[in-house]
Amino acid sequence: MSSRTLSIFVLGFTGYLGGAVSVALKKKYPSHEYIAFTRSQRKVAAIHSVGFKALVGTGNPENDREIITSAASVADIIINAADADDLALANAVIRGIEKSKKKLPILIHTSGTALVISGSTGEFEEDAKIWDDSKVEDIKAIPLDQPHRVVDLAVFNAARSSSFISYMIAPSLIYGVATQNPVHQVTQVIPALVHISIQKRRAVYVGSGKNRWDCVHISDIAQLYVLIFEKALADIKAGYHPPSDPFERFYWGSAYSCAIGDISHGIAPILFQKNLVDTPEAVSVPSIDEFPLVATNSRTVSNRAFREGWKPSGPHLEEVLREDILASLASLGYQ
Repeated sequence: MSSRTLSIFVLGFTGYLGGAVSVALKKKYPSHEYIAFTRSQRKVAAIHSVGFKALVGTGNPENDREIITSAASVADIIINAADADDLALANAVIRGIEKSKKKLPILIHTSGTALVISGSTGEFEEDAKIWDDSKVEDIKAIPLDQPHRVVDLAVFNAARSSSFISYMIAPSLIYGVATQNPVHQVTQVIPALVHISIQKRRAVYVGSGKNRWDCVHISDIAQLYVLIFEKALADIKAGYHPPSDPFERFYWGSAYSCAIGDISHGIAPILFQKNLVDTPEAVSVPSIDEFPLVATNSRTVSNRAFREGWKPSGPHLEEVLREDILASLASLGYQ
């Protein structure tokens, strides 16, 4: 399969993660055919700029899902790096794959470590469970009411009963400016905290700010997608069908742990220098209603990913936080 030209259909290309994954795959495997879905005609030039074909939607959600189903039905590999909570989108992709005439189509689906959030007070939960992607029972035990879970289970269940292989990657808190991305180059968490800080005229964190999430640099998470892409191709070329249980093809994208409050402590002096907040010190608050996730903990370990050969080597958050904050300001219209 990997010796011929493959058709690779990407959802989420115009986003931060999807753009980085797309650029990394195209750079490593330039000879394949890459197609990106977009709802905006204005994004077509950006898609073409990195050698992708553009599939343009209509702007009508129902019609767009039909377009996505059709495209998924003729692709060798589908990479869904779009909204991890969009069940209708995931089902549209699944319907397409189930119609596929390909010998063994592949879906690489994106979830996230918000799957295992706990706590809401901004405190570090020392005794909180650390979820291990190499333990199938851990992944199966994630509660249904957690973020992303309903969508993930739809993918798992379809992959168990259908003739396609699913791989699922759940990135942690992603940081780093994706300078090669043609559209969005900044992450979600840092710009959100910058925006909230400007609105409140002070950088804020919840409680002690010692609550922890696992983190990963954008270049490292993109390389995990490349690694799983390569694993899928190698397995098929060798005639090896992966284990039938799709929970055994789930990977956390977590490199190391960081305290969420440290981000706000980094934001405060930079925004103060630009007269966007009133104090150079971050301030503790009881809650941040605009972004409650930043008060939680999310603790995971990527043992399955490490076992596959993933070796995160990008800079740590503190090394590039200033760059991320400045890029976030630019994306929000501040110089």
